[in-house]
Order: sequence, then structure tokens, then C-alpha cells
Amino acid sequence: MPAKSKTYKESGVDIELGDACSALFYNASLQTFANREGKIGVPLKSEGGFSGPLYIDDMKDSYLVKNSDGCGTKAEIAHRMGKHDTLAFDLLAMVCDDAVCIGAEPIAAVNSLDAQRLNIDVVRQLARGIIDACKEAGIAMVGGETAELGRSISGYGDSPYTWNAEVTGVVERGKLITGDKISDGDFIVAFKEKGFRSNGLSLARKILEERYGDEYHKTDFHDSSWGAALLVPSQIYTKSVLAMHGAYGKRPVVRLHGVAHITGGGIAGNLGRLIYKGGFGAKIDSPFFPCMAMRELVKIGPVELKEAYSTWNMGNGMMVITPEPDEVIAIAQKNGVTAKVAGKVTTGAKIVIASYLGDELVYYGRK
Repeated sequence: MPAKSKTYKESGVDIELGDACSALFYNASLQTFANREGKIGVPLKSEGGFSGPLYIDDMKDSYLVKNSDGCGTKAEIAHRMGKHDTLAFDLLAMVCDDAVCIGAEPIAAVNSLDAQRLNIDVVRQLARGIIDACKEAGIAMVGGETAELGRSISGYGDSPYTWNAEVTGVVERGKLITGDKISDGDFIVAFKEKGFRSNGLSLARKILEERYGDEYHKTDFHDSSWGAALLVPSQIYTKSVLAMHGAYGKRPVVRLHGVAHITGGGIAGNLGRLIYKGGFGAKIDSPFFPCMAMRELVKIGPVELKEAYSTWNMGNGMMVITPEPDEVIAIAQKNGVTAKVAGKVTTGAKIVIASYLGDELVYYGRK
């Protein structure tokens, strides 16, 4: 008797489901194209195509910028909570806010979803989030890929996934922010962040699992749960910085000498990579306080303050170096970002941070 014929679906990959998920992402992507109307990089609708073309009338003397990142283990938190519709804000914040740090205007992104098994309801939520997050960032999602990888993907629950994106941006050569204009005495303006963004969640999960067990996300935390606290979506700062520095083809309205995206490595790690190279340091004497969840994790971990400020953003999602802090703060607030002067640039490769507990934390750069 001949052996029974095997099917792709029996191996764990459902082609029809994959097509349905791809259609959801594609239709969501079409709704983001309007974000680029009248700007550089207008997407061309190319139904059935294998890539996303962008129309660029005149590149002039400019650079194309590309970078990639993912939302990391925040996807596990989303999976635990059964809430996936805000994760696109974390995904796009990681790539768009990196691009804008050098003055680039992000214009288009592609994404890649790798799942143990595709779940149409999960993809529907992710696609809905793409529409909202792309509007916030002012970009178009022009392509993507979904893949069912079976046991190659492991994690919490019955259908975990990883989600990554790549963004393309453009910046005129004369507007590239390199940090070479940073000077002693420049002001450092911090942009407030209410959550973890997509960084340091492995430490947070480890602390919570040891304290509350595997179902830690269901544990009450103030008026909600720990899962909800970890899932707070990232604020996207791209439009605020572009309003200051000028989008492609527009002049800056305020001088930005440097922009640091505070992700993994904290303030010292990310601000340091920008200022140490010029032999500068910083005195951060008035940063934003970390969110309540971070403060609680420091206590129950316990986590040393220097470790906490080296792992989490501690309430400061981005830092802008400028000689014109009042203008920066006004523009940020006009774009829905809470901002304040957090400190100043100093000489010597050393960063001093006043913690929320009053300790003075010192980080040394290259000797």
C-alpha cells in the first residue's frame, strides 16, 4: 500500500492562512500610502508585486538611509495579554526614531513576521496597529513577509512570533546630524517616555517571573496589571524631530547638534556614543523620572540604580543636544511630546546622572 501523500499543511504551514494574513497586511499597508502624499518617496501601488517602489523626483545631493530593528520580547508580553494592536508603535519607534537621529526623514518601511503558527486574529490586530503607527511616524508600509516556522519559533503560549522591520529614509548631505557641532555648554533636552519602549524587557520578565511565577502578567499592579504596564506602547518622536530639523527639502527651524535615541544601554550608553567621540561628557541633573513600573522593579529585583539606568530608558526616550532649548521644547510640545532641559554638555568623557532617588551615577567613556 503506497504511503499517504504528505501535505505542507500537515507539516504546520497553512498556505491559505498565510495568504489571508498577507492580504491583511497588504490592505493595511495601502492605507499608509497617504502618509507620503506631497512628500519625497511616494509609494507606487503595485498589486501582486514583490517589492515596494518609491517615486523620488529629484534626490539632489542626498543620502538614502536604511536601518532595521524589531520589537524584541515585547511580542511575548503582547501574546500573554492577547493584545497585539499597539505593538506596531514599538516596532516603528525602534527604526524611525533611529533614522531621525541623524536627520533623516523616514519614508517607507517593510516588516517581517515569523510565527510558530499564523493566527488570523493576531495578524488582524498587528495590521490595525500598522495603520495607526505609520500615521504617527508619517511613513508608508510598502512591503512585508509572513512565515510559519513551526518549532523553530519557541516562547510563551501556543503561537509565539517575532516581528521585525526595516525603514528607508532620506537626508540631504548638508543636513546630516553627525554630532560634530556639539559644544561645551550645549543644553540636553529630554523627551519623556511613559513605558519601556522595546528594551530591557528580558530583565523585567526575569524579575517578575521569580517574584510572581509564570503568570506574572496577570498580577495586579496599581489600577491594572503587570502585563499592561510592560505593554505600554512606545511614543514615536520622529515627527517632533523633523519639525525641528526640517523634513526633506525643508530648512531647519532650530539648531540640533545631536540626537540620541535612548534604547538598550540607557542614557549613558546611547548619549555616550554620540558625545564621547568629541571628547565630551554630560551632566544630567534633571532627567524625567522613570515610570512607576521601573521604580517598582528596582525595588523588588532588586536592581542597582546604575544597572537600571544602563538597561532601561528610565523615563527619557530621546535626548536632543541644542543651543536653543526653549525652541526645542516648544516644538516638541506642539507635536504632543513632553520635553524639558535635563542637563548640559561638559568637557571630559564622563556622564553624570542624578537618579530619581537622588544618587549621582557616574559613567566613564573611552580613556
